[in-house]
Amino acid sequence: MAWTGGTTSSLRPPGFQSEATAQVTAPTAIPATNTVFDPNDAASPYFLHLNENPALILVSTTLNGRNYHPWARAMEKALLSKNKLGFVDGTVAVPDVGDVRFPYWKRCNNMVATWLMRSLSPEIAQTVHWVGSAEKIWKTLESRFSEADIFRVSDLHAEIHQIRQGVLSVGAYFAKLKSLWDELLVIRLLPTCNCARKCSCGLLEKLQLHLDNDNLSMFLRGLSDSYASVQSQIMMMKRLPSVDGAFLIVQQQERRFNNGGSLSSQTADNLIAGNVFFSQTGGGNSGGKKPYPNGNKKPLCTYCGFTGHTVEKCYKKHGYPPG
Repeated sequence: MAWTGGTTSSLRPPGFQSEATAQVTAPTAIPATNTVFDPNDAASPYFLHLNENPALILVSTTLNGRNYHPWARAMEKALLSKNKLGFVDGTVAVPDVGDVRFPYWKRCNNMVATWLMRSLSPEIAQTVHWVGSAEKIWKTLESRFSEADIFRVSDLHAEIHQIRQGVLSVGAYFAKLKSLWDELLVIRLLPTCNCARKCSCGLLEKLQLHLDNDNLSMFLRGLSDSYASVQSQIMMMKRLPSVDGAFLIVQQQERRFNNGGSLSSQTADNLIAGNVFFSQTGGGNSGGKKPYPNGNKKPLCTYCGFTGHTVEKCYKKHGYPPG
């Protein structure tokens, strides 16, 4: 047979493979299951410490149907610290029954499912008791309680606007407000730009600034009457501080109240009036004297807000003399 210039592939017997082709295709024939599996490797999600048992309680918050978002956030952190988050989000896939990893997966899956069940209220736990894997339990709870209905959003807005400090400390009052803000932010996330080319108009930053200012006004409005002076001073600032900055100023004033006014007038005014009006006037004066909006150098009472005396001599706080 004469050579016609074509390839010789048609002349090769069936199943023939050249050496070059075999060198290229050989690595793809190696199965992924040949990877060494060590269940005692602490970095493996299949590893269980001796202290990780079914009686372990990962989070102190119990899911009762109305607190799904804070509960889910706490549980995600706990499972991530245990390297077991993949059993609920699906990243750790179920191995085949004949796979060497299957019994270890089954044990870890049952352990995570038990941890989830122990963090549920008895009524909710009964509804997912017969659900198979930990991933199915997690997705069932998510589909049942994660929907942000208008009623929960309305309840959160009402709680945020109606909450008052009352007999609570400044720290406890702020923590209660912060938990409500965080839950509302999880339910209704601020819009973000998903475009390939980010916009440069600053709209998202302005939205965040408006939200921060709203939270600041809610925090200040809910304070007790004893903080009326520092409240008005903060709100008169040309550049409003952050909520954390305002909390620091108010907490410092609370410490002064708890000390019975033992701090000096200059120290208290540096904590409150000096910090507030420094940003309003653009600077301070020499000699440690504090600038006031009316330009005089009279002392300012941080309790009642009047000038001419300090809080140590405030009649409104310590009582009026006879007659």
